[in-house]
Amino acid sequence: MQKPLKSIGKRISAIIIIAALLTVSLASSGCFPYASFDTGSDGPYEPVPTYAPGTGPELGFALEDNAEPLEIDEYDDYELLGKRYISIYDAGYLDLYFDVPSVSAAECVSHIDENAAIPEKFKELLRIFVRSIEEKYPEADLRPLDLNIRTLEIVECDEYELAIHTLSIDAYGCYVRDENRIYVPKDCEYVPGTWEYQVIMHEFGHAARTVQRSSKDLDLSIELSSSICTIPEEALNSLFTVSLFDYEERDIAYQLQSNMFLILTGCLEGYSLSDYLNHRLSYFAHLLDEQNGNNNYAMSIMKLIEEQRTDYFDENYDRGSEFYYPIYDYLAKMYVDRYASPGMSDEELAALIDELVETVMFDVPEDYDIDTDEFYRFAEEYYGDRQDP
Repeated sequence: MQKPLKSIGKRISAIIIIAALLTVSLASSGCFPYASFDTGSDGPYEPVPTYAPGTGPELGFALEDNAEPLEIDEYDDYELLGKRYISIYDAGYLDLYFDVPSVSAAECVSHIDENAAIPEKFKELLRIFVRSIEEKYPEADLRPLDLNIRTLEIVECDEYELAIHTLSIDAYGCYVRDENRIYVPKDCEYVPGTWEYQVIMHEFGHAARTVQRSSKDLDLSIELSSSICTIPEEALNSLFTVSLFDYEERDIAYQLQSNMFLILTGCLEGYSLSDYLNHRLSYFAHLLDEQNGNNNYAMSIMKLIEEQRTDYFDENYDRGSEFYYPIYDYLAKMYVDRYASPGMSDEELAALIDELVETVMFDVPEDYDIDTDEFYRFAEEYYGDRQDP
């Protein structure tokens, strides 16, 4: 869901503000929902590229299974000119920095109470967040979140200030890791079941997975999030966020992409959303490859999912619906593998894929131009081949 603009003048004003502040790095923030302001490399007046109908810029990745397995990110730890640099990409290596093996929700709550930079209404929301994690995902490592909580600031902004910090005129909130600040609109009421409630919990999710600290002697970076595939990260964060609620929430940020990742996480054996909090996206992709018999294909599919969203929002090109068939084939394969029974009739298989399509297409705008027939075509062929190898 994106914030509607009230006037053309307001859009222009916001754009001018953002253009003046492009030295701020969007990569340092987690925004909800994702919205980018792409001005090109030379400033806001660079001519926009044009593409032939049904085409777009070349993909920056190969949509194929690679010969070498995907390498899972772990950590970097080295010294340079008397300064130690620690970059941690998996919770299994947090002991490189932390002296304690774990942190409880009660300890996090104590640090929430001690932090005067968090307004009281947000303290209660943050208490709910950490207690929900401990209750639903007791194996989740809370140490990065606890470290951030101690100095976290939550700043309520008017729409111009929010545009400055998010570099977007559409974002509802943003966590900026190198400032350890969450920026949100002023005068919001955070009631369970509302969009604003989902927004703030989503931003807490970013603060639970990424830490940036620098001093004279140490540069610490905890990067359980990944800049390689921003939208898959955001979709998983959205799923993680709503999984903490005590009510069902299907109206979710990054709706199509979150729907797709709901299928992926539901069909992936041995994966819990606590793994989202403890591991990087490469861990998730590795498990997908392992289950599907690939070396390094899942990450390409996730990049294509991200590309599809860019295609939807960028009016300068349209690749056409068939370009994204590999996504639908991948989802259909996993769904058939997970739920199809031997000897199913054509009608039973079609009913199964009905469920898949209903989940993927829930609340998705029609102009995404998704050819849902491809789910059925692929599933029928794949199921038939699986029955008669």
